[in-house]
Amino acid sequence: MIGARLLGRTGWLAADPWMSGTTGWLNEYVSPSINVGRNDMATNLKTAIDALEAGEWERAHSIVQADCSQEAAWIHAHLHRIEGDRSNAEYWYNRADRPKNFGTLEEERAEIKRELSH
Repeated sequence: MIGARLLGRTGWLAADPWMSGTTGWLNEYVSPSINVGRNDMATNLKTAIDALEAGEWERAHSIVQADCSQEAAWIHAHLHRIEGDRSNAEYWYNRADRPKNFGTLEEERAEIKRELSH
């Protein structure tokens, strides 16, 4: 996106100085998930897990792809691990700062659910 950048892992959007006064268009084009609070983020990620367990891989993927948190990156890695895309999964495990060899898919998903419930 021209004129905007994400700051670190916080997910807060900042307009470039030359774009001051143009936040209206930013609000129109930026995903609302970027500035959600911790509870909203956890709810979105729980929805992603629910979608995954309902067999809706694409929906789960869309949810986590719109979220820049480490928790979303972990679920993103888990999704790519499920589909057998090891290199993509490894990329997302690195973004999530998580180990790449977690155990079974079931064990990993149970751990994700535990962390999201805190």
